[in-house]
Amino acid sequence: MQLIRIVFFQALCLAVASCATITPPEGGPKDTVPPLIDTTRTTPSGQVNFAKQPIEVAFQEWIVLEDAANQVLVSPPLEFRPTTRLKRRTVIFEFNEKEQLRPNVTYTINFGTAVKDLTEKNPADNLRFVFATGSQLDSLTFQGVVKDALTGEPVEKALFMLYENPADSVVRKQRPLYFAKTDKEGRFQIKNIREGVFKGFALADVNSNYRFDLPNEKIGFPDSLIAIGPGPTTTAQIRLFQETPTLRVQSADTSAAGLVKIAFNQPPVFVRAVPDDTSQLVKQAVAKDTFLLWTPVGKPGTLILRQRHLNLDTIEWTGWLSGKAELAAGGVVSPRSGPDPVRQHPEEDFLIRFRAPASRIDTSMARLFRDSLPDPMTPNLYIDSSDARLIRLRQGWQENATYRLELQPGAIQDLFGRNLDSALVFQIKAEPRKSYGNIRLKLSGLDTIYPYLLELLLADGSLYLQQRLEAGEETRELEFRLLPPQAFTLRVVEDRNRNGVWDSGRYDGKVQPERVKLHKLEALRANWDLEAEVKLENGGD
Repeated sequence: MQLIRIVFFQALCLAVASCATITPPEGGPKDTVPPLIDTTRTTPSGQVNFAKQPIEVAFQEWIVLEDAANQVLVSPPLEFRPTTRLKRRTVIFEFNEKEQLRPNVTYTINFGTAVKDLTEKNPADNLRFVFATGSQLDSLTFQGVVKDALTGEPVEKALFMLYENPADSVVRKQRPLYFAKTDKEGRFQIKNIREGVFKGFALADVNSNYRFDLPNEKIGFPDSLIAIGPGPTTTAQIRLFQETPTLRVQSADTSAAGLVKIAFNQPPVFVRAVPDDTSQLVKQAVAKDTFLLWTPVGKPGTLILRQRHLNLDTIEWTGWLSGKAELAAGGVVSPRSGPDPVRQHPEEDFLIRFRAPASRIDTSMARLFRDSLPDPMTPNLYIDSSDARLIRLRQGWQENATYRLELQPGAIQDLFGRNLDSALVFQIKAEPRKSYGNIRLKLSGLDTIYPYLLELLLADGSLYLQQRLEAGEETRELEFRLLPPQAFTLRVVEDRNRNGVWDSGRYDGKVQPERVKLHKLEALRANWDLEAEVKLENGGD
């Protein structure tokens, strides 16, 4: 009997536990309906002569409130941060007690995707609350799209702001009267605007203060004031850019014998060095944002850095020792000497990059063999004119042939009079032309006043090649031969100041960034001719 009671008690416990476990129903369609407002318990939207009070938005189901600090935006922006909280099925928005609402202004509270249903997290659809502190509700709309000036990609979460004050300084000193944030496609829409003429800006607001006050903030602006009135909705196309800062020297490193490394705050363009004794400065190069200067002279000197007619900085050294050791084979950066063949383009030079600039090549100590032929050729080696760290081998390559380049000690001498301390051997495999493809390009709509930079970009956005197009022709036909098979993006830059690089804009002076047109080309295949036609409008996008 006792055993029967124990078994019965355990069964009863299991039954109770089973009944107490809540499980979601299985099967049935997934809930995709956003939470719906319960209008009977919600503060009416669209009020006029609104007095500051808590605003309650009730829903017909259980909801959650997520990321309200970033999602809930008020236009015009408030001076003090409001509070948004959840009470059961109701979202409560409360103004800060210090907040003074502007007179005769229509306010919009955008909740973004902060309000979601409890089960499937479907966000409330276009949840807004609108009220006017004056006697009427403004109803006009302004919209547009914001894109990055260089990449052409849409910019998400950028502000577009409207001001009644037409002063140029307003974007730095005041909060806007109206604003909206861009979506993933870079689109924005400002509703409930009153009729008038406004100054407009797009801003990537890094510190979230609605002001253009940081050097790393991107800005964009239309060329004129924006008139908003009855009729079709006004639209804008805005190109967002970061202003190029003034070129400055960050640091100078003179610790290495015969070399000074000068780091800038950006890649230097058109910088030249003027030493006291011009014989001291022998070679120079740029590596990203660092200026490299070599000299074998061991006496003290002064170096003046200039950009055009402006002196940037003055650097002094106390005497560098001329290098006396042998040039180690490890001074080669690329390619590595060894038995594995290097794939070689059939119409390009073979490149050897050293760490220090070369000053002399002795071809009598260099040999070039092809396949198994016993007789060597004298290689056509020369120092690159723009970067003396590069040694070029120019050769009429035979397709599918294997070459062996031998450099004996003494074949290469660097700026400091150092020779190779051991031989270098490079295996080279000449690729067949059918492994590459050609791109035939037709450009139309070119501005005949300005030159252009024509660039092919790789999939990661890096530059593969650049070609300059001089001004004068509206239509151009070009061919890029023997390119590696892959997907390229064509970038066409209108080079208005003719300096050979893309230039960003400048807000002071109302200088827009140089126009850019990007066109993603069809993937290039081996042994194939790709034809593409690109039409430009107003010099770019």
